[in-house]
Amino acid sequence: MKLFCLVIAIALASIRLNAQASITNQITTHADCYGTCDGVISFTVSNATPPYSVTINNPSNCTNPMLYTATSNTFSIGNMCPCQGLYTFAFYDNTGFIGNSYNYFQTTATQPLNVSVGNIMATSCATCCTGTANMLSTGGSTQQGPVYFWLDGVYLSFNFYPAYGICAGTHTVCGKDNYGCERCTTFVMPVNSVTGMEELSNNSHLQLWPNPCTGVFSINADYYKTEPAEVIISSILGKELRTFTISDLSQKQVQFSISDLSKGIYMVSLRKEGGDIIARSSLILN
Repeated sequence: MKLFCLVIAIALASIRLNAQASITNQITTHADCYGTCDGVISFTVSNATPPYSVTINNPSNCTNPMLYTATSNTFSIGNMCPCQGLYTFAFYDNTGFIGNSYNYFQTTATQPLNVSVGNIMATSCATCCTGTANMLSTGGSTQQGPVYFWLDGVYLSFNFYPAYGICAGTHTVCGKDNYGCERCTTFVMPVNSVTGMEELSNNSHLQLWPNPCTGVFSINADYYKTEPAEVIISSILGKELRTFTISDLSQKQVQFSISDLSKGIYMVSLRKEGGDIIARSSLILN
């Protein structure tokens, strides 16, 4: 009986050696940005039987899941943080330890990447592309090179200041560091409220407040106290979007709401009812 058991044990050990567990891995999402634990790594285990327990030996000062349980041969572990160091994934099945896997979710950043726009110089008219602005960044992984910028999807360069030829309106600037972390922000290129109006027309400059506004703005009675008028809201390309009529001439000021429009730059024109434009100005909606 003892001899029989010994033979069985040797046979099982032989089977284990001949069919050693194999672990393959692939990063399906790399956690590129500092402080963003959204990395995902996938594993496939061969020649072993689930369930599996996976212990994760994290680099120092890095927060990640320490233990994961899998019930199939192919599975993914998420919420992985980018850290400076090598991860060790140790696998166990119901017989014990079956192997290790190693990988990096690495970044050299010590601060989150932040992208901003500064020193904005307005365009000279509502249809001009004469604005300039500085593309700026802080933080991110810059040990192997600077942050690179794109303006409205068009590649600029690294540490770009200033960018020239920016049109009036809302724009998106994105920066990407050398580990692939990308951050984007939007900004509004305004129209010079004096020279822009002079180039656009010879009409009087219409005073609006507040400007920029968050959806509601006002004009005073000086512009409409003698006869009814219409207020026209247009895009910077001249497309009329809203029309308001001022018929009560006793009001000292009238408020208008454009909160249903998207953020950007608009033209506000005042015209005699059914007649000519008597004043206009640009309005920034934030």
